[in-house]
Amino acid sequence: MQRGVLVLAILATLCLFGELLGGISFFFQTGGFIYLPRESVRAAEFRTPAKYKQRLHPYFGFTGQYFSDGGQYFSDSDELYTNSLGFRQRESLEIPVTRGTTDFVVVVLGGSVAEHVAVGPYGFTLRDKLRTLPSLAGKNIILINMAQGSGKQPQQLFELAYLLAIGQKIDLVINIDGFNEFALAYQNHTAGLNPVLPSVQIIKPLALELSPGPEAAQYYDLASRILTTKQAVNEHATSLRQARTGLSFLKASILVNWNRMTLAKSISEYESLIVRERDWSIIKARFGLDLPNSGNVFETAFELWLRCSQQIKKLSETNGTAYLHVIQPNQYHSKHQFSDHERKIAFLPGHEYRVGVEGGYPLFVERKLLLEANGIVSAIDLFDSETEEVYSDNCCHYTRKGLNLFMRFIVDNVEGRLH
Repeated sequence: MQRGVLVLAILATLCLFGELLGGISFFFQTGGFIYLPRESVRAAEFRTPAKYKQRLHPYFGFTGQYFSDGGQYFSDSDELYTNSLGFRQRESLEIPVTRGTTDFVVVVLGGSVAEHVAVGPYGFTLRDKLRTLPSLAGKNIILINMAQGSGKQPQQLFELAYLLAIGQKIDLVINIDGFNEFALAYQNHTAGLNPVLPSVQIIKPLALELSPGPEAAQYYDLASRILTTKQAVNEHATSLRQARTGLSFLKASILVNWNRMTLAKSISEYESLIVRERDWSIIKARFGLDLPNSGNVFETAFELWLRCSQQIKKLSETNGTAYLHVIQPNQYHSKHQFSDHERKIAFLPGHEYRVGVEGGYPLFVERKLLLEANGIVSAIDLFDSETEEVYSDNCCHYTRKGLNLFMRFIVDNVEGRLH
């Protein structure tokens, strides 16, 4: 009897300690008390399997399905669409869009960071921010997203040229890039793929899917694990926001961080498999991926990036379109003061991403005058003085705070382009 009472007392003490620890953790993360009423959070909904899937594209390298093929699909906890060219949208969108007298058409180009700006994973989008500009008062802003994960130059240039070729009228082009141009160019280089070609981490699995070999099953297994873990991160993140007790907050915090670490490990394994030595010369030749690879990868990537931006600017100006080019900030070239928690999330020592950014981003700084002469705006130092966590993973993406700051920076620079 006494033993049972002792066990119950110990369990009660542990629960009380956990409740207290969770409440304190919530306070330090949010500045509030977990027991006070706050806005309810809609539970995340999941559909398995997700319908969205990148595939080879004859002009853009790769895209998702056109909306006529897949319609609405589910991405993690968010309900999204693809537009008629296969890029994610908040709504169904047929391109070219007919521009009315009060319409203001914005095209967003770039990789996954640009895609986040366009579709808003935290509930606010670039279109919401643009609506606050006095110069766009009374305008119906139509946002065409042409940004996608792992997209890099010259894909952006090809996408804009395609839009113009099919008759799309555009008021503003926003190109957000920098990270992929170096990180993925270097990854291409290490995998024996010319840096000018689309990202090896997308194009190689797609090529292997059409020409399967002994490693194909590994790609699919890892891709499935990554998708499942992403869903788990979002599910537990929703539980974290819905938590009303210290224990539930503590439990969700542990599960979120555990799944984030699992996700980082799975992504690292996936990328290691991509660059693993294997004789796939026949497959490369079949898909036109056997372009010779030579020269200094960082100089090559920089010159390609600059020429593409210059051509986008010329295309925009020729068609009476305003153009804004922003270089995104990245943790591998930053003076931001990282918390211990953020540092664990944000860095992969020795990874191709880090090597690519550390080899390429200094060129942005050294050639600052050249960038300014071409109207390119750098946000590299945007987070340097920010004390809160701004990086959400070990690639390039931002927390809610970081994305909000970055969008504000973009919108402030848009205003100057519209006068």
